[in-house]
Formats: sequence, C-alpha cells, structure tokens
Amino acid sequence: MTIRLDFQPAQLDRLRVETLERWLSENQGSIQNERMTKGDEMKQTSVSISDDHHDESAYSDFLAGLAANFKRVVDGGAKLFSTDAEKLFDVFLSELPEGEIRQHYNCHACRRFVDMFGGIVTIDELGQSTPSMWSGGWASGLYAASVEALRKAVAKAKVTGVFIGPKSPWGLPVTGEWHHMHVVPPAALANPSRKLTPGQLIAEKREEYGMLCRGLADFPKGLSDRAVALLEGDALYRSEKCLGVAKWFSQLHCAIDGEKNRTKRDNLVWRAVADAPVGWCHVRSTMIGTLLEDLATGMDFDTVARRFRDKMHPLQYQRPQAPPTAGNIEAAEKLVEKLGLARSLERRFATLADIKPLWTPPAIVGEEKKSGGVFGHLKEDAKAPDLIVPPKAITWEKFAATVLPTAERIDYLVPFSGPFITLVTSVHADAPPILQWDHEDARNPVSWYVYNGGATAAKYRLTPGQWCEVTAVTLLPPQWRPDRNHANQGKGAVFIIKGAVDADNKCLGLFPEFLKSDLHEIRATIEAFSRRGKLEGAENASACGVDVRAFDQSFRVKQAGSAVAMNYKIDRWD
Repeated sequence: MTIRLDFQPAQLDRLRVETLERWLSENQGSIQNERMTKGDEMKQTSVSISDDHHDESAYSDFLAGLAANFKRVVDGGAKLFSTDAEKLFDVFLSELPEGEIRQHYNCHACRRFVDMFGGIVTIDELGQSTPSMWSGGWASGLYAASVEALRKAVAKAKVTGVFIGPKSPWGLPVTGEWHHMHVVPPAALANPSRKLTPGQLIAEKREEYGMLCRGLADFPKGLSDRAVALLEGDALYRSEKCLGVAKWFSQLHCAIDGEKNRTKRDNLVWRAVADAPVGWCHVRSTMIGTLLEDLATGMDFDTVARRFRDKMHPLQYQRPQAPPTAGNIEAAEKLVEKLGLARSLERRFATLADIKPLWTPPAIVGEEKKSGGVFGHLKEDAKAPDLIVPPKAITWEKFAATVLPTAERIDYLVPFSGPFITLVTSVHADAPPILQWDHEDARNPVSWYVYNGGATAAKYRLTPGQWCEVTAVTLLPPQWRPDRNHANQGKGAVFIIKGAVDADNKCLGLFPEFLKSDLHEIRATIEAFSRRGKLEGAENASACGVDVRAFDQSFRVKQAGSAVAMNYKIDRWD
C-alpha cells in the first residue's frame, strides 16, 4: 500500500529546516558505514574508474569551488530564498557517466545537502532570482554538466519563501575518510530571532508575504505617495514613527508597478519581506494602515491629522491600555527565562560616563596658579561683568554646527516646569540587549524617559529662574551610532544639567516602542513591571537634563576668550 503525504510549500520549508539538524546528528554514523561499504564494493569490482572521469583532487577542487562560490554570493549580505525545485540530486547524478562513476557519487549525505540547500536562490533589486550554489560557472571537468543542469533547474523554479537555515555548517563536511558537499554560512545568515526556530520564522515570513500582498492591493501607489508627502512635511504629529515604513511601502509600489513580469513582481515582494523590519509588512494593522484608510475614505486634512494625533499620543501609541493578564505574565516569565533577560530588566540612572557627548566643557590647561595673599580671591570679583546679549532664535542644527564647537561654557535658564529628561541604563553592562538600538556587536543600553506634559524644576532639584551649568550635550541614544538606522525613534538632543536628578523616580523607563520586537507580545507585563520599578544609583546620577525636542528653551553660551555671553533660544530642529 502506498501512502501519499501532501504538503503546502510553507510546510515543506519548515519540515526541511526543522528536520535537518536532527537528521545530521542521527545519521552521521550510518552515512559513514554506507560510504565504507560502497568503498569496499568499489575495490572489489573488476571495472576500474578512469582518471579522466574521477580524481580525488578534482573532487576536492569541486568541493572548494562550491564553498567559495557560496561565500561570494552571500558575503555581501544577500538574503536567501527557498524555491519549489525538487529532486535536485537526481539532476546532479543524471549528468554523470552511467555505471560505477554515477554509483560512486550516489552519496546519502550529499543527496541530503543538494535536496535541502540546492534550491536556494538570491533575488536582486530587479526581481531576478539566481541559484546561490550553482551560478557563476565555477565547476569544470566531470562536474561541469551537473552544475549547469542544477543551475537551469533552480533558475526556473518558483520562490516559495524566505530561507532561514540551521546552525553552521549546512551539510556534513566529513564522515570518516569521506568528504561531502557542504557550505559554511556567515554569521549574518544565522537565525535573527531569539525566540523563534528557523521553521517558525519561515512560517512567519510567509504570513507576512500574504499580508504585504493584500496591503499592496488595498492601498495603491497614489495613496501611499500622499501619505509619504504628509509625513515628510511634518504635517502629522510624531510623523517620524511612521515615515520609514511609509517610504518603504511606497518604494515597493514603484518597483513592482513598473515590472510586467509576474514572477519578478512576486520576487520583489519576497525580497521586501526578507529585508523589512519587524511589523512593517503588517500594513493594515499598523499606524500607516490607519492613515492610508483615512486618506482612502476622502477625509479632510484636519480630520486625518486629528485622528492621527490621537492615536500617536505618547500615552496611546503601542502602550497597553489594561493591566497584563495572568496568561501574559506567565508567558513573560517563560520568555524572559528562555532569553536570559532577568538582569536586563534591572535599570539605573545613567552617568556622564555612560553617554556619548557631542560637547563637554573644555578642560582649562596651562592655567596659572592663583596668587596667594589674604585678598587674592577678590580679584575675580573686580573684573568687569560679562555683557549679556538679548536672546537669538536658532535651529538646533545651526546651534550644533556653529555654536557648540567653540563653546567654553553653556548655561540653561531653568523654567518653573519644562521638558526635563532622565537618561537611564542597564545595571549590568553584560546583560543581553532588550532595546532596539542595543546590539550584541554594538552595545548601547541607554534609554530615557520624560513626563507627559513636562515636570516641575523642583522635581529635578532645580530652582526656577536660575541659570544652571550644562555639563554635556548629547543626542538621544538611538542616534549615537549613525551607521545603525533607528530613524523611527526620531531625532532629539539632550542638555545635561549639573545637579539635575529626578528626586521622586517611580519607573524604569522601559516602554514598548523602545523594546526589541521579540518582546512585543509581553509588552503589557514589561510596562507594568517598569511602572512599579525604581531606578538604582540615584546618588550617582549625572545624566539628567532638558529635552530639546520641546523647543523654545533658553541657553546662555560663552565662547572661548570672549567677554560676551550670547543668549540663544532653540526654536526648531532645522
């Protein structure tokens, strides 16, 4: 009796990846025995294999060529995609001479490698797929025809999903004395998720492909272009949170609308899915989706802007509106334990040593030793007072470019209440990253919090109406690494004020829009934890100050060697 099992492409992708590692570990011994048996049979046969057809050094060159070609393809960061290509090892064998030669290469480990990984492709910016293993014309001699046949078979196959491979290496490099086809993927191709298996991530990407296709059909290019224009023009509140995904969606429309070939259009969508940050493919269920829907209904601008502002309010956007459920708390406990994040949730006040400043007061070198004497300290008071110039309105970017580089001292005019800000960081420097801009290869665990509507100066131990010394100027933490794009967090600058500290801190500053995507499902529990927490290290806090995103803040700047202190009021970003 024959039993037939029918699987959808997504199921096949998951099965292929999730079973590979188990198969490799379970079958290494049997593969070695199989190869040894085949070797004995080859020795006993009276038919010899011609050096023209088989040579161990030539086979070594073939394996090296396979590895080198794959490295060339993926070293630039290219994403990989699975296809519906099947029985590829049979294609490989069919181009080898019949008889002992073909039988010699009929290896179980190599078959598994070719059938599992041989159908993987890359997709370029024009939507053209290219076999990742067999392109480039690298094979020669006995293997050239087989590699070319594989290239043709895979090139015409249909892309079925984003490929996320198992742990390195892919394939069994060696069993006993036998060497097999395999490649070693770079670290960039490792599973990026800390909580999903490769098979689960493949399934998730396939769902995102379907959602993105529906979004492209529901919201045409003209509509997405209107959304981008509004967001780029700062016509909508906190537009930076949505501008990145809006531009990405509009650019994808441009790419596929100009392509007549259906296969290439599909490939371009798959490529977009592979490159998209988490959540961007969920067009309908995100803020950009609600904006597109409002524009599609023909609402007037004032209504669109009001609805957008209401939904983007800091107390609404991505913020849980109800306490976490018992189920969410239990799920959070399991996930935090699985990812080892308990120590990452311990937060403290940041210090000047934790930040990356744009400016700090210059050290005064070569200063003459103050003369002694009973009345020496009165000489400073005898100097003429500095001349104070009326305030000058200036943009932040011009202030940063023309004032900061030569500033010797900066003071801040403390208001009764204002946009005070607190920078915080992890208690444990080696705790796993939980913030979007904190990476294993580029650590930055510093975040911040502000009070909605501002806070009183007294809360930050400052006196209204006084000029307080600025000890440093810095950008918001996501901007500290220009090579890492976190534009969705917006732009901002912080003036660190001497002596400022939140005297009545009652939170850890862990907000959903700051957290990595794999913590999104437990954001309600993390925010509840944050609200009930208290920062450590208040006695050492030295990185609290004023948030320049709230404009019209007044600063007094004295340039090196000048007796004139200039007053500036930063009234906009650029």
